[in-house]
Amino acid sequence: MPLREHRGPMPRFPVILLTRVTAPSALATTLRRRGWSVVCTGDIEQARADPRPVVVGPDWPDSVPPPDRTAPWIVLPPRTPLTAQVELVQAVLLAVPESQNATDHPAALARPMASADQPHTATIGSETWRPEPTTTNETAEAIGPPLEPPTLDRRAETSDQATLPPQSTLPPEDASHGSTLQLPNHERPFAGAGAQTIVTPDAGDVDTEGAWLHGAGTLNNALRVAINPQAFTSQGVQHTSDPALIAGRYERVGTLGRGGMGEVWSVRDRDLQCVVAMKVIRPEVLGNNEAVARFVGEAQATAQLQHPGIVPVHELGTLPDGRLFFTMQLVQGRTLSSVVRALHGDSGALSRWGLGYGFSLRRLLATMLQATQAVAYAHARGVLHRDLKPENIMLGDFGEVRVLDWGLVRTQSTGVTTEALTQDEESLADLSPLSSLGNSHTRMGQVAGTPAFMSPEQAWGRVDEFGPHTDVYALGACLYALLCNEAPHRGTARVALQSARSGQRPRLYPQFEVDPHLVELVESCLHPDHRQRPPHAGTLARLLSEWLDGARRRDMALEQVAEADARAKTLAQLRRDRSTAEVLLEEKKSVVVDHINEQIRQGTPSPAPLPTVQAQWAAEDHLASVQREEALAEVRTLQALRSALMHVPELPEAHTRLADHHRARYDEAEAREDTQAAIVQAALVREHDRADRHARWLADRGHLRLHCTTPGVTARVLRCVEAERRIVPTPMPAPHDAPVAFPLELDLPAGAYVLEVGAPGHATVHYPALVPREGVWDAVPPEGGPPQPLVLPRDGETPAGACYVPAGWAWVGGRGAARRRSTIPFQRVWIDAFWAEPHPVTNRRYLAFLDALVAAGREAEALAHVPRYRSKSGAPGAMVYGRRADGGFELVPDADGDLWHPDWPVVLVRWAGARAFAAWWAHETGWPWRLPSEHEWRKACGGVDGRLYPWGDAPVDHYANMRLGSPGPMTPEPVGSHPPDTSVYGVAGGAGGVMHWCRDPFLMTGTPVGPGGRSQPALATADAVHVCRGGTWTWATNDANLLMRNHGQPTLVREWWGFRLVCDPRAAGGSA
Repeated sequence: MPLREHRGPMPRFPVILLTRVTAPSALATTLRRRGWSVVCTGDIEQARADPRPVVVGPDWPDSVPPPDRTAPWIVLPPRTPLTAQVELVQAVLLAVPESQNATDHPAALARPMASADQPHTATIGSETWRPEPTTTNETAEAIGPPLEPPTLDRRAETSDQATLPPQSTLPPEDASHGSTLQLPNHERPFAGAGAQTIVTPDAGDVDTEGAWLHGAGTLNNALRVAINPQAFTSQGVQHTSDPALIAGRYERVGTLGRGGMGEVWSVRDRDLQCVVAMKVIRPEVLGNNEAVARFVGEAQATAQLQHPGIVPVHELGTLPDGRLFFTMQLVQGRTLSSVVRALHGDSGALSRWGLGYGFSLRRLLATMLQATQAVAYAHARGVLHRDLKPENIMLGDFGEVRVLDWGLVRTQSTGVTTEALTQDEESLADLSPLSSLGNSHTRMGQVAGTPAFMSPEQAWGRVDEFGPHTDVYALGACLYALLCNEAPHRGTARVALQSARSGQRPRLYPQFEVDPHLVELVESCLHPDHRQRPPHAGTLARLLSEWLDGARRRDMALEQVAEADARAKTLAQLRRDRSTAEVLLEEKKSVVVDHINEQIRQGTPSPAPLPTVQAQWAAEDHLASVQREEALAEVRTLQALRSALMHVPELPEAHTRLADHHRARYDEAEAREDTQAAIVQAALVREHDRADRHARWLADRGHLRLHCTTPGVTARVLRCVEAERRIVPTPMPAPHDAPVAFPLELDLPAGAYVLEVGAPGHATVHYPALVPREGVWDAVPPEGGPPQPLVLPRDGETPAGACYVPAGWAWVGGRGAARRRSTIPFQRVWIDAFWAEPHPVTNRRYLAFLDALVAAGREAEALAHVPRYRSKSGAPGAMVYGRRADGGFELVPDADGDLWHPDWPVVLVRWAGARAFAAWWAHETGWPWRLPSEHEWRKACGGVDGRLYPWGDAPVDHYANMRLGSPGPMTPEPVGSHPPDTSVYGVAGGAGGVMHWCRDPFLMTGTPVGPGGRSQPALATADAVHVCRGGTWTWATNDANLLMRNHGQPTLVREWWGFRLVCDPRAAGGSA
């Protein structure tokens, strides 16, 4: 550091370079560029006799200086990088007192660390020459763990640049290899003598107490900071007096602050034409030698810590009144404490990041990283700050981060401490030594610093325990204040001191959401046992940098999530537009269908007018356009979420959204019966459901809830399992195969079930249920309210041989790929309870009906309802049955000579004949038999799970009376010939045999469904187009299923059209 009188370039004295290189040496060239006068020689004797400093080049064999030599003799080992050579030479030469310079060129008085009677010797290599020290305390000391030397950039030969390892400024965590460049131990900075020695000790010589110093294997890091106030105060520097200027150079602008030791002014440097800060010692402490030493020590230590995060010191001098001063860069900005207060005081402080002075939490943490790196640099130079707190961290207006106030600096190399003299309420500098501890092995000292941010060892004054970990604690306390808006130790100075001494680790209670990993890092810094903390600021800087890098990536990922959310809103709007377009299309289609239905009803089928059809086409095109936009929006949404996962693979926000998306896509795949797509989507849900939002759904379980008020009622639960392409009710494994009492509240794997419900004196009822994945199957009616109890019919109060279909929900219409076979939408419909006959009406029963009419004198009605062949003219054709002699009807061979079986389903019956039979049968039995509605027919023949066939979803020719269902000629078969063609209720013949007249008029979308989903069938009028349901003995397997519908005029007859009967659950006569 230049003194006041050394203004301008610093003079350099000649240096002798002993080398074998005849051409200009790179070392000599570099030294000359830096202002040194270099004389190269190859004469060893001339070098020994020369009184000037000698540098033995790395190409020269080992040499030993003369024993009486006082000038430096610097030996450079082979393969030493050029930059390291230059720095070593400069370090030694700058430390040479002017009295040892044998030339007329005075040396720069930077660090006078040796006396005139001790030679300065520098040796790097396996052999070391070290003169005997004059005192026992002047032994060279290893100051750091070994590190690899810096990597020299090839460009350094011409540009004086060396490339250091990326971590070269951070203390290592494991330094147990390589050789180490060592510098001297200055235990007595005020002593007038002491040899400077640069040695390379063996591994066993390394001082573990100083092993925290990082980068000791690199030359820059090996240059320890030395504090020697006596070197300045002994000079007696005199300045020219100018009443208008301070120290002949500075104009005072104002006062920046005052403290216990001095004042800080803003002054204008007349020479450099800039405003700087000047710290001036207070007059009342000027006579205190220790205070002066501390003041000079702060200036010297700060000046030697040349780091962007430490305010540079420009000059150290005295005022005309004898007061000391030093000037430094003036940093304009705010302290970290003021910004933290603003952060927590802002209205958005409780948000995820908060805001204060334009700083986000992550930006403030980045500034803490810069401050930590500055402290790491000091630690690497052997310097402890010992008073780190938010007030001592300055945030400049242009991104600068500076660590201020090195007034309590302590150097590990010399043991010198600059204790503070501040007397403010937050600092302690005058407490008595804590001798009451009674520990003879612990050096006691004064407690100095700020208790609110003080480590336990500093609070107790355990000087021997001081180390970089002491500053790490204070840095952790600053992070604590940043997150919690308060210091870890609160209260008055003495209360905070007791808190710091308590040995309790402060717990963090952040005022907003904070990553647990950051909390863990801060708490590790505040551990009472310094061995459990990060060992030095370098390690803390690395850990904080790693966290910030993760936070930066998380911010980028969250930006992608936000973009995905914005795109998801667009996607949701497009889906609403698609729904609107679908409704519009259905409306246009209904216009076309209504026209066709009306033409059919009038008996003059014709296509809809072209403009009506074109309106439908336009609606179809609009829907297709919206669907394309929706598909693209979905792709962009997924791309944004996947990009977020590229930044942070475990980002929960992205995984949650992806899981929800794929869950919705699974439902769509399931609805269209795309099994492969459903499997893929379920796997993707499982992959992304990190928060277990879909855990129950992934477990593939649901809930079955059923009530029944019949006394003694129990249920046996059967699970529907596919076997040989059939869905077969199978007993549950033990212990779930035992009867279950009501009310039922069962948690079951999702799927189809059949409950066999029974009670004493009541008929057994088969109650099918489709337990939805992550849903509930219950009997709550469409109008809401409590579940409707299951009603069990009493014995003797049931229609003979009929099958009971209990009230409840059922899926009707076509689903998935089968939807194209049906115009009825796939929907969940509530259908009230009813009885159904197990088989279609047969020839045997219909003959009995006709004979009853004849016997009752109603022969004309019998002849009107007798089955007849179709005629080409449309007039009634010949009768299928023959007449007996008594006027009754009988089966006779048909035109092909085949005799029909009496148990074949009756065919060629008009709709009026079917209704007439139902009325007669109702009169005969006392039950209100009638034709079923479409919904009733679908539930009776297929159950409630929306299956395609009575036995399941697989087409099997052998399971029904259809085209390939039996060997031999294709004919109807007796009812019950194919047991698989039977529903869970016992109703047979839904897929094969004959189609069945229904009571509804034909509508494209089937039986109307009221609000909430209740089926609302209507009785067709005599002139309406009527509907038939089911498969037939003439169709192939793919066509003969439960979705098939046909329609025609009530007078229309077919060889494959028959009918079956149902009735309401009441014992009263009448018909429908």
